[in-house]
Amino acid sequence: EPDTVYWQNFGHTSSLLQVGRVMLGFFYIFVALALWVLVFYAPYAWSVFSFNYDNGQQPGAIYSIVFSMVVVVGNAMMYEVCARVSDSVQYRFKDSRETTYMLLYTIACSFNIMLDFVTTYFTTWEIIKGLHFRTYHGTPIHEIGSFTDRFESYAMQRVLAENTYRYAFPSTYLIPFILEPIITIAVPLKIGQIIVRTHPELQGKQAEELLAAPAMEMGRYADLILNLILGVMIFWFPGGWTHQLFFGLAVSHIYIYLFDHMRVLRTIPTCTFASMDVDWWSQVALIPLCSMVLACCIFKA
Repeated sequence: EPDTVYWQNFGHTSSLLQVGRVMLGFFYIFVALALWVLVFYAPYAWSVFSFNYDNGQQPGAIYSIVFSMVVVVGNAMMYEVCARVSDSVQYRFKDSRETTYMLLYTIACSFNIMLDFVTTYFTTWEIIKGLHFRTYHGTPIHEIGSFTDRFESYAMQRVLAENTYRYAFPSTYLIPFILEPIITIAVPLKIGQIIVRTHPELQGKQAEELLAAPAMEMGRYADLILNLILGVMIFWFPGGWTHQLFFGLAVSHIYIYLFDHMRVLRTIPTCTFASMDVDWWSQVALIPLCSMVLACCIFKA
């Protein structure tokens, strides 16, 4: 379809150049991830690590709020970087750009999740050692040698399960989607109104473009796949958080569906997609999720 063709990218690009730009894009994603870690995540991790846990004290509500904001900022950074990388590849067709964005965003946010869990694991290990925790059988926690025994200890399972829940809800499942209509619709519209009102020379098509919402894109596939990854991860841990996480997932996805329904009917000027490429690749991205479910079953057995 003509609306899905990037005419400006014809004539000065090739498949080899596009592959090189994707590889360079991974470098930019790594830099953004490192920036997020150093500027946002490291201060939070250090504050949790240095908290005084004597007499069973636990970090207060402010720590949960800060953690939610750290996760939201990380996801937003990956969103922006992956979108710009996908544009820089200079695809000739919109469907190829959307597919690349969906895969890059899923991979980048998965790195965020893995980094968070690795950091949480080592931080928790040092904390429970300092508090002289013991296993169910009375063995001091610092005497446990194997990773499996450490991972299966109650203290570690409890903290990792809670961290999974906090990362998922509301940090990933709800807050970004509550902010989305403000950031992507209300704020750009208000800015466009100010520009058009203060610049009378902008008329006709130029004024319309400043006041119109952006066309529909397929980034929602990546959002939902990321939500599913966090949902499946809860199966590695005790069931105390499972029903709460999936209840939060259900409520959040109902809101997402209603928001997208209203956005398509009342805000989005056009929806034009010429192929099923994004949908097909999203099914491929679900393959690791199925393998994770199987791995959880084997681990629990």
